[in-house]
Amino acid sequence: MVEAPCTVPRCGKNHHARGYCGNHHYSWLKYSDPLAVQHRMRGSVLQELEAAAPAESSDCIILAGYKTRPS
Repeated sequence: MVEAPCTVPRCGKNHHARGYCGNHHYSWLKYSDPLAVQHRMRGSVLQELEAAAPAESSDCIILAGYKTRPS
């Protein structure tokens, strides 16, 4: 038996549920939109640190978006 393709144009993956592949079905469940795009942070923390502070600085750096562990 041949599985039906995802109903999202140009996806080409096999059907998982409700006419969508696994990725598009997850987006539909989470965002109510199968075409929702998840934005991911690019680069590493070290790259952000190097860009945020000059090498000679000894000041503390606060990076927005990072969570600290509870003490």
